[in-house]
Amino acid sequence: MRPTGYTMRRGVALILVLWLLTVLSAVALELALFSRLRLQATRNTGDGVRSLSLARSGVERAVAELKAGKDTAQALEDLREDAKRIYHNVELGEGAYTLLAEPADSSGAEPEYGISDEAAKVNLNTADAAMLSRVPGINADLAADIIALRSENKAILDVSDLLAIKRIDPFVLYGEDQNQNGLLDANEDDGDESWPADNGDGVLERGLAAYLTCCSAARNVASDGKQRVNIAQASAQDITSAVKGISQQQADSIVEHRGKQALQSVADLLDVLLVEKASNQKPEEKNQGDGKGDESGTREPARPRGAESGDQKPTEKPAEEAGKSKTTTTDKKAFDAAGFKAIADYVTVSEEKVLQGVINVNTASAKVLACLPGVDEALASAICDYRLRHKFESTAELLDVQGMSVDKFKGICNLVSVRSDVFSVRSFGVLQPAGEPSGGTYCCVVAVIDRTDDKIRLSSWRELP
Repeated sequence: MRPTGYTMRRGVALILVLWLLTVLSAVALELALFSRLRLQATRNTGDGVRSLSLARSGVERAVAELKAGKDTAQALEDLREDAKRIYHNVELGEGAYTLLAEPADSSGAEPEYGISDEAAKVNLNTADAAMLSRVPGINADLAADIIALRSENKAILDVSDLLAIKRIDPFVLYGEDQNQNGLLDANEDDGDESWPADNGDGVLERGLAAYLTCCSAARNVASDGKQRVNIAQASAQDITSAVKGISQQQADSIVEHRGKQALQSVADLLDVLLVEKASNQKPEEKNQGDGKGDESGTREPARPRGAESGDQKPTEKPAEEAGKSKTTTTDKKAFDAAGFKAIADYVTVSEEKVLQGVINVNTASAKVLACLPGVDEALASAICDYRLRHKFESTAELLDVQGMSVDKFKGICNLVSVRSDVFSVRSFGVLQPAGEPSGGTYCCVVAVIDRTDDKIRLSSWRELP
């Protein structure tokens, strides 16, 4: 039986309905998938914002602690996690933050948690070619290129600016830490299996960036925050008023010394010879007169010999001669080692309120300390060993380190400090939603905290994926 026209129309309608249902189902599935993707993207965006907020909380924590310790000398133990200060996996809401510090020893395999001191590195803007050439991985030619770069640009604003030098590529600058997050990621410890290339030794090699900075500085104040007196310009009276441990005779000796030879560093105090002042007036002239006084006990002015009362006025010496004293330099040093160490942190030879590029002997690694002139690896290690037993409260205490001579100390005196006022913090915010023991979202913030002014400020802020 052949289908009638009505039957055929019904069949075509059915096919169209089925086709339309198929299309609608496909559209519905696509819309559902799109909605799911949008929901997931929204969730990921929200998780990213919350993980960023956690990372910011870590930076705020560092700012608060650096503000509280502004007027103290900074040592590694003051900036690292301990029983009282927890910087690792600090829980906050649904997540946590971690402050990952740069290791004090570049060969250390274990992570360190806390705040990093920029004065623990060599400053690209202040170090001379000789110091730069002693940085691991930098030779004399590369040091000359760095000097030329900063002369051309007036200043190097970021370590990454060194990539403009042909001899430096990302692997030379950052080593295995190509994402610059300070973590030994899985792809940075698998040899040649994935990018970047690494040696798979379980240690994060950070290249030149581990030793260099652009922003180290310290206020020109004592380790307790008190203002220093500039002994290169201040009067003897101002010196004795400002520094309790300096006597009037020592202050006079400083002024006498700098009249012959300018003070180049605080260490020059060790060369100051003690002076003695003698009056120009002869002993027999001091209390001449008739020995009589008025009822109040005040003696009459002495008269010249041969002069009678009322005959003539006594001769007067010029004021400058009457008050002038004769200065005699002795062979005795004005300051012995103990006296020098007691006052060295309270004096300066610079008018600068902020000392740029100084290296903190309390926080710098042995490899950075060995970049200082006259300091070899043995002396650098001795400095690190000394500070394990006793935090440096004054740079003069370097004289107590085995192998440190007065001449070596003079060579580094203006280049070192026991404190810092510029720090960096690497804060990781990790969001770990409830019921999800693995996975999660994290964000890394790298900030530079500057407290050289009256107010603490963030001078740099980078958000890393």
